[in-house]
Amino acid sequence: MSHFRIFFPFFPFFSLNLSSMRNPKLETEIFEQYLLKTPLELEKILSDQIYQGIYFELGCGNGQFTAQLALEHANQLVLACDIDHVRVRKTVKRAAALNLSNFYGRPGRGEEFLSWLPNASLDRFYINFPDPWPKKRHHKRRFFYDIANLNTVIEKLKPQGRLYFATDHEEYFFFALKERLMTHPLLATPFEGGYTHQMAGYYTTLYEEKFRNEGKEIYYTYFEKISSN
Repeated sequence: MSHFRIFFPFFPFFSLNLSSMRNPKLETEIFEQYLLKTPLELEKILSDQIYQGIYFELGCGNGQFTAQLALEHANQLVLACDIDHVRVRKTVKRAAALNLSNFYGRPGRGEEFLSWLPNASLDRFYINFPDPWPKKRHHKRRFFYDIANLNTVIEKLKPQGRLYFATDHEEYFFFALKERLMTHPLLATPFEGGYTHQMAGYYTTLYEEKFRNEGKEIYYTYFEKISSN
């Protein structure tokens, strides 16, 4: 596994002409090119063994983070999903504008998409600014609410593979941190207290920029999977 570099150069993605694809048929063809429909399609890509590792983003939004990740890590297979079909299309437009060949996406639930991966195959898992579902009666919709979701991520991660989590929502962050991540026997973090407010060079998302402009505090963390032996 290649060593992770904490520094990420910034690329001016807002300058991309994402509205250039006006032909609906062409848009559909491009969308299909980047879309994974079945586990067998992913299995075929992995069997070709042309990538050094696998990065996975749950909740790709408008694709700003995803596209930067794929562009800077051309030797890695970058997978992304979002429950919102329109957001996946936006991410695909970014990938097409950059002519990325190492990105594939899927609309739908991340839990299902993750299940397509072989165990111990994933190098990086990212969840950036997810919907916090702030009302208590909706907490069960959070990704980290069901411990089975975290266990699935850990199952798919390689030893020393990393799980990244970033959000502006303090209550959700500390729920995930203290009741899920820090208590899991197969996870460890280098951060004192388990988190930081600054992660140098971490790729930005649309929501991160929005929340920073509003003066909100951002919480970042990552955890590595440790060997169970």
